[in-house]
Amino acid sequence: MKLAIVALPGQRWSLNGAEQARVTGCIDVDLNFTPATNLIQLRRLALRVGDKADAPAAWLRFPDVVLERLEQHYGRVELNRYEYQAPSVGYAAPLDVTDIGFVTRYPGLWEVEACA
Repeated sequence: MKLAIVALPGQRWSLNGAEQARVTGCIDVDLNFTPATNLIQLRRLALRVGDKADAPAAWLRFPDVVLERLEQHYGRVELNRYEYQAPSVGYAAPLDVTDIGFVTRYPGLWEVEACA
C-alpha cells in the first residue's frame, strides 16, 4: 500500500491527493503505528519542565488509513518524562523519553527493549 500525506499551505492536509478538511489547523502528523511520531511534537514544542501545551495532530489511523484530528496534551514533568493525554481515544499516561525526545516507554502500547 502506498500512501501520500502532504502538508499544504494554511495548515491543510491531503491524503493520496484528497484534501482532508477535518485535520485543517493541525501542524503535525501523527502515525498511529509508531511512537516515534511523538518526537515531532516534542521537538517542536520544546517544553521546559513544568510547561504544558496542546498539540492537535493530523492522525493517520492504521489500518483504516484515514486522517483524523487527534487532540493531544503534553506536560513536561521531568527532563525525560511527559504527562500525555489523548482524550478522544481515552488515553493518558506518562511518556518516558530520551534526551532528544524519542519515546522509550508508552505505557500499555510500546516500550524500548535493550539490545545485547
